[in-house]
Amino acid sequence: MHEGLQVDLPACTTLELIYCPIKYLRFLSCSNVQVLLCYQVSFPTTFDLAAFNSLHDFLSNLSHLQDLNVFIRWGLGIDSLIDFVFCGASEHAVWRGIRSVGLDV
Repeated sequence: MHEGLQVDLPACTTLELIYCPIKYLRFLSCSNVQVLLCYQVSFPTTFDLAAFNSLHDFLSNLSHLQDLNVFIRWGLGIDSLIDFVFCGASEHAVWRGIRSVGLDV
């Protein structure tokens, strides 16, 4: 990944992120994603603020999201992820059309 490189996927409605380092999400723009599957077994065992901010910003920009499924290994920072997914996004009406959320730790 090169700093400043941005990959725009405007036609993408289903996105599967399998083993994609969370910190790389800042390079993706997928504003029309409706279904997101994020499978991370190598989530850092220590809290990584930059990675969490990338995930937070990426999820915040998915205004068409309907189905979110996250499979993630236990590690520090999970509480922040859960707080964002179940509290922050709801409070800020980020995902108005959300129908399904699954978080397996």
